[in-house]
Amino acid sequence: MHAGLTEAGEALGIKRTGIFGHIVLPQALRLALPGTNTMLVDLLKSTSLLVTVSAAELMSEGRLITSATFRALEVYPVIAAIYFALCYPLSQLLLLLERKVRSGVPLSPWRRRRLRAARALLAAEPAAGVPVKEASA
Repeated sequence: MHAGLTEAGEALGIKRTGIFGHIVLPQALRLALPGTNTMLVDLLKSTSLLVTVSAAELMSEGRLITSATFRALEVYPVIAAIYFALCYPLSQLLLLLERKVRSGVPLSPWRRRRLRAARALLAAEPAAGVPVKEASA
């Protein structure tokens, strides 16, 4: 954690957990998200979700079916379609998340609500030092 970030957060009266959660983590997330997304999709491609439920891995099952039936042109496209059905939506969801984080959109509903409330307050109050024009009747 950068010392300047900690010092600035402490000057604002934020506790160390708040400094990490509100200052450091959003900046780190913005930098780490693209690489993490790529690693997650690669992990999904290299392993099967069926391993988590103690079933045999998808490609090894495909090899077993192919050796028993000699129908490789039917088995492997089905396996490819299953992997595509898993990986494509995941990669698109992660890309959407990455774009939202990069554009500065708050991810939690509480932060979105606070941001909306702050914008409403700023829109309702006139700027300091700027005279308010009175409506003529």
